[in-house]
Amino acid sequence: RKGFFRLALQHGADLVPSFGFGENDLFETLTPNSLLRTLQLKAYKILSFSMPIFYGRGVFTYNMGLLPFRRPLTVVVGDPIRCEQTPNPTAEQIDALKEQYISALRDLYKEWA
Repeated sequence: RKGFFRLALQHGADLVPSFGFGENDLFETLTPNSLLRTLQLKAYKILSFSMPIFYGRGVFTYNMGLLPFRRPLTVVVGDPIRCEQTPNPTAEQIDALKEQYISALRDLYKEWA
């Protein structure tokens, strides 16, 4: 869970916190009591992982397909977090950068939610 931050420090890449609102509305999932949902739950019990079953709109039809529905999506972008290039970052440096990034994400959410 920290590889993203380790790579940013190793390469000196700035991290830009961003947050998307409305992503859950782009696709629909199965209704709780449908046949496909029942099969999905049985497959989960057997395989110990769940295959997501979702649908959106089609190219020529709006009721079924793999394209996302045309619904509002708002993406907010925060100020970049500067990372000094460090060939071998310590665990403390990685943790500090992770906390700074998460704090910036929370601030974005508080400001725009």
